[in-house]
Amino acid sequence: MNKPIDKKKHIEITNFKVCIYCKKGKPLTEFSRDRTRPDGYNNKCFICNRIKNRFYSQSNAKKESKKRWTKNNELKVKASKMARDLIRREVIKKQNCFFCNSEKSIGHHLLVNFPTKLIWVCIKHLHEIKGERRLLNKYEDIIN
Repeated sequence: MNKPIDKKKHIEITNFKVCIYCKKGKPLTEFSRDRTRPDGYNNKCFICNRIKNRFYSQSNAKKESKKRWTKNNELKVKASKMARDLIRREVIKKQNCFFCNSEKSIGHHLLVNFPTKLIWVCIKHLHEIKGERRLLNKYEDIIN
């Protein structure tokens, strides 16, 4: 039976390591040090690590955008959390869609100042509400 190779000793002897991204064998000078790894070197070469970090920062832009939106819309976030909590505690009961009576509905705030005042709509009608406010004006007397 073959003994498993000790990676640390193998790398010290060869001074080469294979990058897990580009799958190329490169000298240890192409890898940064990493004390958490068994061999003491990062498993990605400098170039691949740079590419990975660039991709992460681009994908992280969505998170930053969401943080900005949350900060700028604190009232909406607070109303949504309050409504979600009331639904969880069954103070507010989930209902069918107001327009088509579909069972797959979600609560939508008409006015964020009143977090308990929800209209229950399916996804189709939610897009219509957000896109066309006149649909709500049509049913405004029923809602209030």
